[in-house]
Amino acid sequence: MERAVFLDDKTGAQVSCLLNPETITLRRTAGLLELPFDGAPVGSTGLSDTPMVATGGGRTEIELDLLFDVGLVVSEAPPTDVRTLTLPLWRLCENSIEIKARRQVPHVWLLWGRAWSLLCVIEAIAERFDDIAPSGAPGRSWIRLRARRVNDSVRPAESTAPATTPSSQGIPGLDRPTAITVTGDGTEADDVGGRVDLIATELLGDPAAWPRLCEINGIEDPLRIAAGTVLSTGGAP
Repeated sequence: MERAVFLDDKTGAQVSCLLNPETITLRRTAGLLELPFDGAPVGSTGLSDTPMVATGGGRTEIELDLLFDVGLVVSEAPPTDVRTLTLPLWRLCENSIEIKARRQVPHVWLLWGRAWSLLCVIEAIAERFDDIAPSGAPGRSWIRLRARRVNDSVRPAESTAPATTPSSQGIPGLDRPTAITVTGDGTEADDVGGRVDLIATELLGDPAAWPRLCEINGIEDPLRIAAGTVLSTGGAP
């Protein structure tokens, strides 16, 4: 399947998710305004709803939970500090561009395959670190990100068209088995490949237990698990 990516609408720069979010939460708030309600006497026990008027507009929020881990990076010189991977997401939440003498946050596309294409701004980001080395460098990061959809009519000028996202992998949804057979390697659009953190959740009950799962099954590259590979708990509780 396609990898989720944030695409800067002005510069075309891409910030790819190391692993796709397991879930996406959409929240819609209608544009409503409460009106004064003073028709009832003080102490009235009658129940009534406050009158309101539709103002138009509203807001749509998108929430994502993301996992980054330096151990998942396949490179000749992998990073030792996970913050080098997540810093680009923090920059998307900064007032880093200037339009008509006003500082603004970047407008970005949230792209995920053919199903998700939303123009938004990153409204809030929170990050929790663990797997911290003696040097103080964190090796794993859990990010919760909240974006707000914006209207195409207010997008910055000189925007670029959404680009094709790079490929990634996913896993089938199974109910706490003791073994999972990877049914695809992610090379085709409809493949379901080996998403190692989610497999660790299914088998061991903890997405952060993926290094242990790889050790049990002799997996050297957690992002390239061949189709047909059987991953098991190896008798681990």
